[in-house]
Amino acid sequence: MSLRVDQKLEVQQATDIVDLVGQHIALEKKGREYVGLCPFHDDHRPSMSVVPHKQIFHCFVCGSGGNVFSFVMKYHQMGFREALTHLAERAGIRLASHTGPATQDSERTVLLETTAQAMACFRKALEHPELGRAARRYIQERRIGTESAGAFALGYAPDRWDWLEATVRREGWNLEAFAGAGLVLARSSGQGHYDRFRHRLIFPICDTIGRPIAFGARRLRDEDEPKYLNSPESLLFDKSATLYGMH
Repeated sequence: MSLRVDQKLEVQQATDIVDLVGQHIALEKKGREYVGLCPFHDDHRPSMSVVPHKQIFHCFVCGSGGNVFSFVMKYHQMGFREALTHLAERAGIRLASHTGPATQDSERTVLLETTAQAMACFRKALEHPELGRAARRYIQERRIGTESAGAFALGYAPDRWDWLEATVRREGWNLEAFAGAGLVLARSSGQGHYDRFRHRLIFPICDTIGRPIAFGARRLRDEDEPKYLNSPESLLFDKSATLYGMH
């Protein structure tokens, strides 16, 4: 089912642009409008105007502007469908299911679901009485408190070549998406995949609204392999544009 126009309008009307923009930049009321430093260029004087009665924003220096969808798409580097979903969730609105030709936006949505599934798996493995014992011991030795481990959603990749791949197959998840996210790799000979991360403490790397888009992994055994291993860049993950812990 394609998106209904009334749903887009419902989400737009349910989103106060002052509240939305004000979550990301400091706004000061000036008459009927609000002004603040534009986040889309190196702004040293308030050049962005937010107009509540028109539900728009506009920067008089760099020209950035639009409605609530435009702001989210530009600020969080999202496609339209992704921005719509984000704002709908924020407003507590359930969207109709969407089917149609594959787009980069829908590919991003699939990958986001994949990285969320992977993060949940790694978290569960860390908490497992047997599987996660060595990782929990390492966390304690490094004096990382339970609260910090939870806030950063630390996880564990078990000491097996196919633990994540087997989990994906058992759950009926999209194995191709896990390969696209760099979480499993195709075997050079024969069929099947193997896990990128094995016997490593997992650090989810999140976007600015807290969604996992990649992973960093610290080895737990001294071997001739990298101490730290990261996800490869993907449709979600641009290493040079991502700051760990920003959310």
